[in-house]
Amino acid sequence: MKKLIYILLLAITLSSCNDWLDVELKSEIRQERIFSTEDGYKQVVIGNYYNMSQTGLYGGNLSMSLLDILAKYYEESNDLDDPFYYAYSYDYMNEKLVNQIYSSWSRMYSIIANVNSVLDNIDEDEAIFTSTNYFKVKAEALMQRAFLHFDLLRLYAPSPAMDNEAPGIPYVTTLQSSPFPQIPVGEVIEKVIGDIDEAITLFEHVEDEAYNKFYFTNVSARALKARVYLYANMNTLAFAEAKYVIENEDASLIDPNNPSWGSEDIFSLNVQNVESLTEAAFGRDLLKFDSDQFGLMYEGTDVRLTGWFKTDGGELKNVKYTQVNSLPLIRKGEMYLIAAECAETESEKVAFMNTFKTHRGLFELDDDQIADFETTLFDEYVREYISEGQLWFYYKRLNADETKTHKREELDWMTWEWVVKPIVIPIENKEEVYIFPIPVNELTYGEITREWTIN
Repeated sequence: MKKLIYILLLAITLSSCNDWLDVELKSEIRQERIFSTEDGYKQVVIGNYYNMSQTGLYGGNLSMSLLDILAKYYEESNDLDDPFYYAYSYDYMNEKLVNQIYSSWSRMYSIIANVNSVLDNIDEDEAIFTSTNYFKVKAEALMQRAFLHFDLLRLYAPSPAMDNEAPGIPYVTTLQSSPFPQIPVGEVIEKVIGDIDEAITLFEHVEDEAYNKFYFTNVSARALKARVYLYANMNTLAFAEAKYVIENEDASLIDPNNPSWGSEDIFSLNVQNVESLTEAAFGRDLLKFDSDQFGLMYEGTDVRLTGWFKTDGGELKNVKYTQVNSLPLIRKGEMYLIAAECAETESEKVAFMNTFKTHRGLFELDDDQIADFETTLFDEYVREYISEGQLWFYYKRLNADETKTHKREELDWMTWEWVVKPIVIPIENKEEVYIFPIPVNELTYGEITREWTIN
């Protein structure tokens, strides 16, 4: 009897308060129509990359717009009709904003369902693959599952620093009618690492694996592993993975005299309409930069300031993505920052940071910057992560009590000199701020431990 394969095409029905993530499978496609050929498997995996690039996910909300608003990169707006206006005050349950947050949840689990359709069937179809493509396709699918679950955890659950034993998210590993339970944060991290490790083992069997930033590879798997370990406060392991990626020749830090930003991408989404995505984000009045504050954020010789921004009609415009025509999700620069943060000795920390800074057109660290290395590191995270959504996760990873993304000049009344100080914005009710609401009106798995009310 021929088996039916269920593929969820961005359609999740959510309607009960008692269970987590009950998925109504919208499309039943017979095995021979999709998974009877190697190309069929590849098409589903490629489709997952495409779906990740949509505006509701990494093409907007999870990169240049919503998460960067939370991190306070942008000026506040008075446009009450824009859903993101309410993100400035972390009013997630406002009726104009909440659907944006619910949408990310449903879209990500939708893609995970597609991933699991591949993983549920690929082992018994290994014979249809040529060369070592079975290992490659399966490894990429495992990486997609790990990547999406990890970001779901970072969005919708406490960070390990907040409560490693708190309820996390369902880690969905197959297509089935019975529910997957909500498991603790630490267990989700273990499952993410488990999928990554299995993928790395499979990548080792791939013949002539060429560097391609638009697909998961062994190197991007190790890079994601470094990011996960850092988030889990496993700094020694994070350092080892970051160092491995740094020493690998795939992707390289830019030449500050002739910067080619795409060369740093370890994993990116191939987006042909990246300019329209950035226009949709930065064309709105809500996502505006303060030119004076950016002048204090970046030093004058910093190639990020000249390469990622331009002045248009008196306004500072972000052109970071239009330089590469892709959406970078993991870059080499991040690995240097992880290594600098997690290295055990001061000399190692300084060495990694100096390499990073010189490739940004900056001088090596002076004695004051070395003495206050934590601030030095934070300043580079702020400069580097703009439009990538990662600064918000930095604050959450540390369970920070405040944001201090921007700086301003103030007159020191003792010395009568102008000094640059961070703009400190306290984060009150951190559990409400750092944890996105889960769609409680949807079919859910497990017991809901928190309640939200739409305003």
